[in-house]
Amino acid sequence: MDSNSLNSFTILGFVGQDARGFTSKKTSRKFTVVDICTQEKYKNKPEPKLVWHKVQIWGTKMAPWAEGAVKKGMMVLAKGRTDEHYIIKKCAACGAEQKETVTDFKVEDFIILRGKKLEDPAQPPDPQDRASPMTVWPKDSAQAAPIVEEDPY
Repeated sequence: MDSNSLNSFTILGFVGQDARGFTSKKTSRKFTVVDICTQEKYKNKPEPKLVWHKVQIWGTKMAPWAEGAVKKGMMVLAKGRTDEHYIIKKCAACGAEQKETVTDFKVEDFIILRGKKLEDPAQPPDPQDRASPMTVWPKDSAQAAPIVEEDPY
């Protein structure tokens, strides 16, 4: 990944729910969706603002691994590229079609930094609680992912 590219992203945060696997109906390729929560802090506001990011992990090895290994509460680092496409939505009230831009975050590098969120940041992490992306693989990689006809978001 070219870190100088204008359409690149880096997200460091905590996973909001277990990773979910899908299969693209058009290409029959498997991908995994991970929800990552980050915080934005401002000097003039006492409470941080939570921001949720949905990232997509593609690939014959990486997507099944992420589906089995990425769990709620883990601290992760995701790097990749953004990709925009358009979808047509119909207005329920008037029936008119509306063109909407959707930005996909496609992951190229994904690292699990810590197995679960710590309650006390001053306390060091438990060594037994760490997950390594190199050693954790799904137990049953043959399980089928659901086929999605539309955008899973």
